[in-house]
Amino acid sequence: MVKKILLLLLFSTLLWAQDFSGIKIYINPGHGGHDPANDRYIPETGFWESEGNLTKGLYLRDLLQQHNATVYMSRTQNRDQDDLPLSQIDEDANALDVDYFHSIHSNAYNATINYPLLLFRGYDNDPVFPDAKRMGSIMFKEMNKADRQWTYWPYSWENNRGDWSFYPQWGTSGLGVLRYLNMPGTLSEGSFHDYLPNSFRLMSIDYRKHESIVILRSFVDYFALEKLPDGVIAGIVRSASENVSYSYNYNSGLPNDRKKALNFARVRLLEENRVYVTDDHNNGFFMFENLAPGAYTVVMDAGDYLPDTVQVTVSASKTSYANGFLTKASNKAPEVYKSWPAAQDTAVLTHSAIEIQFSQPMQHATSEAAFSITPAANGYFDWQNNDMKMVFSLYDTLARNTTYQVTIDTSAKNQKGLSLATPFQFSFTTAKSHVRPTVFSFGPAVDSVRIQSSIYVSFDFPMRKGKTEA
Repeated sequence: MVKKILLLLLFSTLLWAQDFSGIKIYINPGHGGHDPANDRYIPETGFWESEGNLTKGLYLRDLLQQHNATVYMSRTQNRDQDDLPLSQIDEDANALDVDYFHSIHSNAYNATINYPLLLFRGYDNDPVFPDAKRMGSIMFKEMNKADRQWTYWPYSWENNRGDWSFYPQWGTSGLGVLRYLNMPGTLSEGSFHDYLPNSFRLMSIDYRKHESIVILRSFVDYFALEKLPDGVIAGIVRSASENVSYSYNYNSGLPNDRKKALNFARVRLLEENRVYVTDDHNNGFFMFENLAPGAYTVVMDAGDYLPDTVQVTVSASKTSYANGFLTKASNKAPEVYKSWPAAQDTAVLTHSAIEIQFSQPMQHATSEAAFSITPAANGYFDWQNNDMKMVFSLYDTLARNTTYQVTIDTSAKNQKGLSLATPFQFSFTTAKSHVRPTVFSFGPAVDSVRIQSSIYVSFDFPMRKGKTEA
């Protein structure tokens, strides 16, 4: 009992130590909408800067609010109308009398470089707000800790610049988004979205979120709060022998970017029994958040590659890196990497589809025949992720408050004809009641007299096309 009380007291102290109560922060996710001229589109990867900035901003808002900060944002959506005039954004921040203003961006130049840049108002050695230069230094150091992981700054001096010095052709006008502020403010260019390996990385939601975590650490330091008690493991899974297939301007400071990043790789954090499956955007990125300091084992695996194991030590308020380079293997049997719902999930919605992520492209017929669910449920199969994900969608809802067991037996075969290495089985329990879908938006508006070519209705759940249209 005494031990539990001491742990609770320690946990309460840690929460209090990063308490932003009474601190007001304004976040500006740069740009807004999908205008290629203004919102920075990279066609080779599908990345929009406006989307990346918003993702980072929303997650940063959530992190700050978890620590009791009062947070305002210039936008929370990504429509063209959300791209507000910069003077209006500054006026809003001034009217709210915030303590700090930060604008989130990514950069572009000649597609060969990738490093962070921080900007504040004024000259390099004569800032309008000295605290803005101080924050720029803090944030650059935090962002640059990823040196040679996915960014590379080749100089000993900090890339923390006054906008009047950085843009001398503008005189003392400087950046519009910092021009009218009554409080310290900075603009961060966390990385370069025109450098293709990094543009693919920016397609990972968690890669963007990692930048938000770095900015949170910067605010903790800026406001002289105690360091965050937990850490992060992040890394990239690549092929040891294969180079990328796309053409790009290689950055010699980032030699690993030559290697092919692996899609749908499985990364296991053994001590926490956590599994991460990389996305299909050619970045191989993974991240595990909220880890207590200590030693961890990371095992990386992918379809027809041999696994790689990395030992990692996590420290408080830091990111530890675990990069994998996997060797090709011939005739490797397929596995199941992950399921949705996960094993032992409870309160699963009764209309949820069941998804099975395989390690390799699979035969449809043998894999579907290998699937069983008890108690029985009627449904149909779809395939995604280049035949690596099998989705079982329901014709009707599952029973309420019922435990279901799903099995994929070894008759499931990959497209080379190799059978599943071992049976895969998991169970989950449904919610105690059905949750019915609702309409959350529609158009035209009620009593509208505008002539419109289409009518739309948006639901809060995926709907069955045939029954909904009927």
